[in-house]
Amino acid sequence: MEYPGDEMNSSFINFFFDIDRPELFQALADQGYGPSLLHVRTVLFYPRHDARKGLRPDYAQRWNATLEVLLPLIKKRLAMGVFLGDELCWDCVGWNDLKVAADLVRSTLPKSAVIYYNEAFPPLDDVGMWNASCGPKIALEQGYPHVPNSIDWVSIDYYPNEGTFEGAQRIYREKIFPKMNENQRVLFVPPAFSCSKGSSAGFVDRFCCSKNNRDGANPDCKGSCENAMKDWAIKSYNWARTDDRFVGLNPWYWQQKNTKVRPTYPKNHSDVPGLRWMNETRVLYERIGMEIVTGYQRELSSD
Repeated sequence: MEYPGDEMNSSFINFFFDIDRPELFQALADQGYGPSLLHVRTVLFYPRHDARKGLRPDYAQRWNATLEVLLPLIKKRLAMGVFLGDELCWDCVGWNDLKVAADLVRSTLPKSAVIYYNEAFPPLDDVGMWNASCGPKIALEQGYPHVPNSIDWVSIDYYPNEGTFEGAQRIYREKIFPKMNENQRVLFVPPAFSCSKGSSAGFVDRFCCSKNNRDGANPDCKGSCENAMKDWAIKSYNWARTDDRFVGLNPWYWQQKNTKVRPTYPKNHSDVPGLRWMNETRVLYERIGMEIVTGYQRELSSD
């Protein structure tokens, strides 16, 4: 039985967020992992990239059926809450639907249960891009007034082919923190991907250390995605551990879903499976994870 924790070391992972099969929570506990989050996007919303958007017509009934399975897992401390979904508003789920779903889930779970979701940057920092993708009814009429109060944790993913690490910090400082209430907390999703061997320097620069993006130039990674990923990892950790609004880091991804590593990839191929296949970056995140799990945290450097 495969699950996200397969072939991983439980000593540096606090929880998983992308498990949509309740029967796997016991398997995770048996491997030494703590309680994780049940991924409920397709319970409440249409699947990503479906032509239909927003809440399913029967979302309440579907949630009630899921709740019957989830509550015993929470009681047994196998689950600690739910992950509502990834980049929901960027996938044209309106803010109103996001709030309705979060409010329903909050009203039926124990107070201690966590509700988390991840968003892309456009709904928060580039309304023009959001409007071009989802239209004015979603992006302009509803907009993104604040993080719905029923959500406990929120994050964005931000990568060097989109912007810079400093740009990510700006988005949190200017566009996320002001939209949160005093009890809400954040995670950050730093990059953890690579380019195939033999890729041109220009291709690597584009995906891993772009010099021409919405924030300006990334540091030179000298043709190595791993150099860039390690730099982002260290900066992300040093940032998160010094701000008490952070509850963790969520680097995407360990490996591509349902993908076994291939002997070779075509040249100039991006998104080669992530942390599991970049040894130096994986070791670095294991070290970061161990520090978070054990509570022994200190500033890291690239040395």
